[in-house]
Parts: sequence; structure tokens; C-alpha cells
Amino acid sequence: MSFVSKKLELKDYHVLKAYYQSYQSKAHDLNLTNLMVWRKKYDVHYVELDSYLWIIYHFNDKKNLAFSQPIGDYSNQKALYNTVEKWIQYCLNHEMNLRLRNIDQLFKTFIENNINDLGFVIKNMDTQDDVSDYCYHSKDLAYLEGKKYHKKRNHINQFLNHYENNWRVEVLSNINRLDAKKISRQWCFSHGCESNDSLCYEYKGIDELLDNWQIFENNGVNGLIAYIDNQPEAFAIGEPLTDNTYVVHFEKANQNIVGGYAFINQKMAQYVSDKWEFINREPDLGILGLRKAKQSYYPAFLEIKWHVELEGLK
Repeated sequence: MSFVSKKLELKDYHVLKAYYQSYQSKAHDLNLTNLMVWRKKYDVHYVELDSYLWIIYHFNDKKNLAFSQPIGDYSNQKALYNTVEKWIQYCLNHEMNLRLRNIDQLFKTFIENNINDLGFVIKNMDTQDDVSDYCYHSKDLAYLEGKKYHKKRNHINQFLNHYENNWRVEVLSNINRLDAKKISRQWCFSHGCESNDSLCYEYKGIDELLDNWQIFENNGVNGLIAYIDNQPEAFAIGEPLTDNTYVVHFEKANQNIVGGYAFINQKMAQYVSDKWEFINREPDLGILGLRKAKQSYYPAFLEIKWHVELEGLK
């Protein structure tokens, strides 16, 4: 049977969502919204092998080409084994490296337990702190209780004292999505997007998401916008990741707003904490300022991921 790879496009969003019905991973990387936003930067393609979806990164760059772990039902170990066999054959047929990017603990264990039966060995396996996701107890972020959150509560109080009753928070919708675009555009300009490819891709990805908000909202994506003196100043966007984990994809605020980030962070946590036990706020990407900020909220755990490369038995 011949399997054909396809370039990931917005029109695929609704159809590919079906693969996620039984997929439970706390790692944010393979979330479909995340893939849509970053698909142009990473030249994302996909291939459907039986009842599983495989993501291909850097499709036209053989040196950096890599696959995701399969997206689908992991409770059916036989079906999972069969799709991995087909993935190996697909790679061999297309002269692609057997390279996996950012796999989670569950699939890492599967590979380790089945690699010899598949006729291959692990050539290389490594992990990097830069790509580990920061996961928090949602109620910790929502209520900021205890001594360790004293500084965070101060930031919130500074916001409330400074802006008094001149603020409001709205649920992100088709009606106010243009306000979120305005915040994103201002954030982009103030952070020099034009000279930073990653920030530029992020900005364009957010823009497309907001331009097609109804599609994403209908598939579970939601968010909040904060206004001060009737002007949009901060927003956050996220969605359910697993049965007990919510992922925050984006959080942007006017850097001139006192306590703006602390405020929208808490409001988003309060918005989701009754339904989801954990909030995944994604990795720090090795950016020291971002790492310090994420660590200052005291994560419950880090979701660690691995890069793996396989080779045939000698």
C-alpha cells in the first residue's frame, strides 16, 4: 500500500482533529493548533498510516527532516506497533532518516520495549531542557496562595491599584478578535519582529488563527482579552490538551501596562481551573528571561521530551 505525504494546510484542521479523540499527551508539540500556527516555519507535512497521523518536520530539508510520534489511540498496542512498522518502511522507501522529534515518555517507553522486535536499535537518544514544557497546578496560578507567590500577588495588586475600576475582561470571540490582533501587532512591532524570523512566524500564525477564529473556536480553542480604559491591552489563547490539562498557546500584553502579564495570566488560570487540573505553559526555548519567568510560577512538573534516531541491526 502506498502512503502519500501532504503539506499541512488550514483546510485540514477539522479532518485531522479526528486523530486526537483518543490521543492523550501532556506535551504541547503535537497539538493541532500549535502545528497550524508553526507549520510554515517548520515546513510541516503529514502522512496517514492506518489509523494514526504522523507529522513530518522540515519536509524539504533532508538534513533536518524528522517525524513526530504517531497521533492516535495508544491503548491498542498492536495497532501502534503496526503503524510504527509502516513508518519504518515509509522512511526506507523514501530514503528518509529514522528520526523522531520531541517524543513523550509514553512513546519513548514503547520504542524501548519494541525496538529489537522491529529489527532496529536506538542510534541516538537525547533530551534538552529548552524543549521541556512547564506544567502547573491550575489552582496555584488561579489563586497564587502562599509565601512563594507573594511577589506575584504584589504584581496583581499593582495592576488593580493603578487601574482601579477602569479595566474589564472579555471572552475572546468573533466580535472582539480584531482587538486581539491589534495587541499582537503592537507586541510584534515593540519586540522587533521584522528582524526576528521566529517572532515573525509567531505573529503571522496568531494573525491567521484570529482571522479564522470561528474554525478554531468551534474546535475548542478559546481565550480572554483585557481592556483598560476601553483599550485592548492583553490577551491569552489556549485550549484543552488532555482530559486534565489545558495548554496556553499565547499570552501577549502591552509592556507598558503595570502588572499586565501577571494579570492576564491569573485571569486565564481562573477561567480554566475548575475544569482542568494542570496548565501547560509550553517551554522556555532556552530564552533566559522566559525561563526565569516560567520558573517563578513554580511548575508542578516539567514534561520532558526526547529526540530519537534509529538504525538497522548490524
